[in-house]
Amino acid sequence: MHLNPPARRLISLSTLALLVMGALCPAPVAAQALHYDASSGTWVRSPARTLYVTPRRAPDVVVRVRPYVLPVRVIAPRRPIEPTPIEPLTPGLETRLVVGAGFGALGSLRRRGRAGMASELHVGVERGAAEFDLSVLFAPGALGRQVTGLAPQGGGLYGAGASLSYRPWNHLRLHPVVGLGFEALFANPRQEQSHAAFGAVGRLGVEITFPLETGSLALGLDGTLHQVLASSASFPGRASSLYGFGAHLDYRFGR
Repeated sequence: MHLNPPARRLISLSTLALLVMGALCPAPVAAQALHYDASSGTWVRSPARTLYVTPRRAPDVVVRVRPYVLPVRVIAPRRPIEPTPIEPLTPGLETRLVVGAGFGALGSLRRRGRAGMASELHVGVERGAAEFDLSVLFAPGALGRQVTGLAPQGGGLYGAGASLSYRPWNHLRLHPVVGLGFEALFANPRQEQSHAAFGAVGRLGVEITFPLETGSLALGLDGTLHQVLASSASFPGRASSLYGFGAHLDYRFGR
């Protein structure tokens, strides 16, 4: 079909107008074309066709970025530590039972010679820093041979005594020990006739204490001096002045 120039210009202008309206309007624009119907001899409109659809605007996507915050550690100023006064330990006044044993040597001060082995057993009562003991002494070879003319095979000393000891600063783990007592000595008592003497004994030493759940254990080193004050006529003179040294181990019941 041939169109005259005015019809072509009309169609071109109408098409251009539709395109411009479609670009400016947000709604889709539909266009209809005209064609000539030979049977009726008139111009008719063709079915509507969508020429241009304005694209829909995509929804805005909002991306929220959470800022990273570094953890801040707040350090509070330290309060000054106030010194707490510590009360010094004071020795208790409770009464405790004491049992112990010692081992060492016993020799004569009047005759230089080899000292003999000696052992001791004692039991006592402790009250605070003071202690009262009853003890027995065994020194079968303390004086060697020939204690007296009547006992050439002799050489032993045995004794029993009572003493009072004091421990200064006994609240310390390591503390000194001093003591004084009296004892009875027997020279070679296995003979038919024994030779007895009465004397005094002094003690000086050092002791370390180990506390336990049911009591305390004490280990000490000490030296003793034995001086006869009165004796029988047959008591050997070499036994009138004696010295001893050794170690002892005590157990004290109670805290």
